Amino acid sequence: MRKIFAKAAGCGMFATTLMAAGSAFALGPTTDLITPPDSQREATFASAGVKPTATQASPAVAFGSPIGFGLNNGQLAVGIGGQTTDAPGANHFDGSMGVAVGFGNSADSLGFEVTANIISLRNNLGEDGSFNAKAHRMVNATTSVAVGAESFGGWGAARKGRISSYGAVTTVVNPGMPVVLNLGAGTNRFASNTDTSRTGVFGSIAVIPTDRLSFVVDYTGIDTNAAVSVVPFASLPITLTLGYVNLQEQEGLSREFAGGIGYLYRF
Repeated sequence: MRKIFAKAAGCGMFATTLMAAGSAFALGPTTDLITPPDSQREATFASAGVKPTATQASPAVAFGSPIGFGLNNGQLAVGIGGQTTDAPGANHFDGSMGVAVGFGNSADSLGFEVTANIISLRNNLGEDGSFNAKAHRMVNATTSVAVGAESFGGWGAARKGRISSYGAVTTVVNPGMPVVLNLGAGTNRFASNTDTSRTGVFGSIAVIPTDRLSFVVDYTGIDTNAAVSVVPFASLPITLTLGYVNLQEQEGLSREFAGGIGYLYRF
């Protein structure tokens, strides 16, 4: 059992772009949630009372909801995500990409994470994009809290997007193997596609049997999603996450396949 704990790892997942139209992701997951930060990985090992292994990346622990952990100073994440869609007039599959960078230190004071998202990889590449940001703080070795905003500012069509603000707390527990629990509340994409006055509750749970594999169920406040996340190479900081969004087929929309790949660079 201790051998399993010694291989455990934490975290990460996806930010939503502005064209959601009732789905968890507009055109797929983007960087700041595809690529798990080191703080989440360290929290997972701390829950098991062991030191991190040499594995360079961690599997995701959410699939649509923001989390309490974030990038710190010296970390930069790059990711590409994609999603199928049956929306009228849309391509059957499209993707998005982004870059996230960390500042500060969430263990000692505050960490800050800023993400730039390019919304579509097929239609007018680079012409539309938005920004996400979060401030995050480690409460103890296994728990972190964050407040943030998605789709603020931006360029092109993204300037018309609604800002989604949120607060989240994420903790790692260890009932036999590491489990990551995430809970939060937010506006707009976490509550309603039409009513901007509502606040919704979101959450996720991830089971991490090894440092290179996780199973995730996520409720964004509107959609229910599920995914499997893997670290394909122990020596490379790459995370691959694949799953389905809108499992309950809300508002007449079908469930869709979504996934992404992220790379964490340390400098």
